Amino acid sequence: MTEYTDRMRHLADTLLTVMATALGGPDDLFTRHTATPHWDFTLNIGDLMARWSGDRWRSGRHRVLPPPPDAPHEELTSLVYFHSCAPGTTVESLPAPLGRRSYAPVRAGEYFESKMAAIRATE
Repeated sequence: MTEYTDRMRHLADTLLTVMATALGGPDDLFTRHTATPHWDFTLNIGDLMARWSGDRWRSGRHRVLPPPPDAPHEELTSLVYFHSCAPGTTVESLPAPLGRRSYAPVRAGEYFESKMAAIRATE
């Protein structure tokens, strides 16, 4: 699993570098803030990137569809890799014209905890 995780981290860092380049920023605009990756199936961290990019890149809606009627017992499997910020990172929306919306600065760890609290509140 370590080799796979290393490859996924490399892929995620490469994508973050491309995103930084597209914004005209330094290559490590985002990667200097990444923490140790982890596996989970509970939160779309893309919400934080949407906030960081000032909604230039928006988080996609994630859904799991039920099995098809002709195979009602088909098992559903999801494999999700999250590449997240270090908890102490302050995330500030990119200014216009790069960012399209301005959000108040937030610390990555606090943002994550607020999302988890919202999930727990609905259980």
